[in-house]
Amino acid sequence: MSMMVNSYRFTPPAAGNTLEAEPGSFAVAGNAAAFKRALRMSAAPGAFVLGGNDAGLIPGVSMPAAAGTFALAGNDVSLRRSLKMPAAAGSLALTGKAATLSYSNASDAVVAYANFQLPSATGNFQITTGELGGRTPKMAVFCLSNAEVSETGHGASGEEGFHNFGATDGTNQWSVMSCTEFGTNSDNRGYVTTGCLYETNAQGTLMLAATFVSFDSDGVTINITTLHSELYSKRGFVIFFAGSDCHAEVGVIAGESDGTATKTIGFTPEGLLMSDAFMAATGLAGSTAIQTFGFALNDGSATQYDAGRYLASGTGEGRVNNKAAGYGANSIPTCTISFSGANVTATYSTATDVDLPYAAWSFGGRLTAKAGTITTPTSPGQVSASGLGITPVSALFLTGPGAVNTTIAGAGFGAGWLTASGGGSMGALSKTGYCSTTRLNISNGADLGEFEAFASGSLTVDFVTADATARLLPFIAFGT
Repeated sequence: MSMMVNSYRFTPPAAGNTLEAEPGSFAVAGNAAAFKRALRMSAAPGAFVLGGNDAGLIPGVSMPAAAGTFALAGNDVSLRRSLKMPAAAGSLALTGKAATLSYSNASDAVVAYANFQLPSATGNFQITTGELGGRTPKMAVFCLSNAEVSETGHGASGEEGFHNFGATDGTNQWSVMSCTEFGTNSDNRGYVTTGCLYETNAQGTLMLAATFVSFDSDGVTINITTLHSELYSKRGFVIFFAGSDCHAEVGVIAGESDGTATKTIGFTPEGLLMSDAFMAATGLAGSTAIQTFGFALNDGSATQYDAGRYLASGTGEGRVNNKAAGYGANSIPTCTISFSGANVTATYSTATDVDLPYAAWSFGGRLTAKAGTITTPTSPGQVSASGLGITPVSALFLTGPGAVNTTIAGAGFGAGWLTASGGGSMGALSKTGYCSTTRLNISNGADLGEFEAFASGSLTVDFVTADATARLLPFIAFGT
């Protein structure tokens, strides 16, 4: 080997020899100090810094970033497009001029409503609404009466005045009915688990039968297998539960002789809609029209209400109760619903073996249901309910005949809905049916309530028509 002092050059003894640098820190200095192109400098896992005007990584070198926190700094710092940075569950922040995070965490939970009118022929019948936004429902609840023309009561000689409530989740279905013949004291009631719409006349002759076919984009299809001409053009509405965050189940809490029965649902329900005809089994009971429609919420408030009617002779009577089911008069008990996880318990006020058909839902907290009440004014005007804790987007109402837990002679009951874009209702008063395709029709036009406003924590209904009777209207508001 030779060393030239003046030029400060190191010459290896033979071509191909290398100068190895052991791991650690080192410096190469001099006017022409350089690494040959073929030399490599590997960086072991750990933390390191590249510095200098031309500090860089050769394109072929990879620098993995282990799980944890790290920072990239510098004028031209960037991550290559093919690099991936997984973000575990928790909170994280991206900062910088072009920092972005592409991720969708939007809620997909909807309660929608659609008015409908029965056709004049059997076969498949579809009910749809654009309010579903193209979603396919997971549950539908049907509300039907013997009304034909919006806000005009219907009661023709020989025809039946009736209430009909039904439900389906695509697997299970039920329908609960009561009827009374106009011009007679012939009455009937019953329920089935083989269809979602079912109605007989007072003598037990089948007048309407329909079964679930399919849930469709924006609606539901049912197959009407029986349709008597007396029921052509009868009106009602459907409540749809939909969205990827929606869980729904339709079933029956089978009654027990001691008056307490528990059903385990496939999820922890946030609420239930229910209808009963004071029956221990499917079929017909005859002689008396008895029916309720109610709700219970699993929000810690134990809030529950139902509205119903009883008609054995004359013009009958109606009630609204602060219980989930049961008429509550004429030796018919009321029913309280309690929740424990997925277990739902129905407890009657006296020992009785009564089945309770239900429609349960949960939105996983994405859409919240809150219950409240308003009382109709005794002259036209607006009525508000506040303290709901949500901003409603829709509301389902029970339209009872008077004060809570009070029997009103000659009365009936109904149900209705309001959103910012529409409304609808149905009901029966004694032997006369009534409805509306735009707003709440209460007691055959005695009160007419229209949507006025949904606001943070409140809703307001404008009663453009009101009589001298103050009627309690329990409701469920859905919102966020």
